[in-house]
Amino acid sequence: MLRIENAGEQDHQLRLARLHDGASLRGWLHAEGRLGTDLVGVARMGPGTVAYLPVDLQAGDYVLYCLVPDPGS
Repeated sequence: MLRIENAGEQDHQLRLARLHDGASLRGWLHAEGRLGTDLVGVARMGPGTVAYLPVDLQAGDYVLYCLVPDPGS
């Protein structure tokens, strides 16, 4: 069980992807995610909110990321 807490000052969202065997984070970033498989996620969360995400993770490398744009950048 993953406990997800938005301790920031703006909305966030969480996605969890498993990298394909042999893929790196750098490669995943430049390939726009095609080097991994999205598994689960949490919908948009406001500041101060908490969610629990049940997961059954196999051995491997994973990426956690947010797709909510930062209005400041």
